[in-house]
Amino acid sequence: IVVPGECYAEIFSPIVKELKRVAERNGWRVLTESIKSDKPTVRAREARRIAYLYAKERVAGVFFQPMEFVKDYTSASREVLSHFDKYEIPVLLLDYDIVPSPERSTYDLVGIDNIAAGLSIGRFLIRKGAKKVCFLQRPGAAPTVTDRLRGVALAALEAGLPWSKKHNVLRCEPENRRAVSRFVSAERPDAIVSGNDVAAAKLKETLTTIKKGGNIHLAGFDDVAVAAQIGLTTCRQPLGDLAHVAFQTLLQRIKSPRLPPRTILLPAPLVAR
Repeated sequence: IVVPGECYAEIFSPIVKELKRVAERNGWRVLTESIKSDKPTVRAREARRIAYLYAKERVAGVFFQPMEFVKDYTSASREVLSHFDKYEIPVLLLDYDIVPSPERSTYDLVGIDNIAAGLSIGRFLIRKGAKKVCFLQRPGAAPTVTDRLRGVALAALEAGLPWSKKHNVLRCEPENRRAVSRFVSAERPDAIVSGNDVAAAKLKETLTTIKKGGNIHLAGFDDVAVAAQIGLTTCRQPLGDLAHVAFQTLLQRIKSPRLPPRTILLPAPLVAR
């Protein structure tokens, strides 16, 4: 199991824990090492090192969460995967692909339907009265965030609301007070959807600090602890189901390596707040 996000995203720890539990219960020995750095480039380097060690051990199969928040996340992920490809070791990608959506790599993928999740959040916010829904996209974020953005945009367009990258997408870190203040003042959104709950919580702190956005409805994704604490509308990741489906999918790939690449997307139910 090679999951760099376990050190910075709450959803991955329970997925890894359940993957280990279900694999060991079925007679498999599981190898995993912690990647703890808060620097994406260091995490990428550590992932390459771990991949090299696992490949040398000729592991039967690998669960891998691709890299994000690095300049070229596709190349960074391919460097990790090259060690497994060299020995034809099956790999299952967790959460998102190594290439931008809607492109697909040659690896199996298990995650949630991010476009559908974004659509459900967008529709909910519009039903609540939002006339202008915007999206916070952190630079370098995973392809899942782009799909979530697309879902929100689809909800706006089907409701007859205008949507453009210039006027509806805030592309910055949520702590960037200047960028957030400038965007909110110029665009006056009724709601802002962030790529995940943690980013939404940081955006809320920023809006509070700059004394703006008191009437802006905030939303995120994943339904981690902070979402309930601050009352975020979100979509829940089915963490246990993701682990079980991922395990079964990798098992099938090990037994039948010539199967075509498969994409399995689970629903992420809306948690309306």
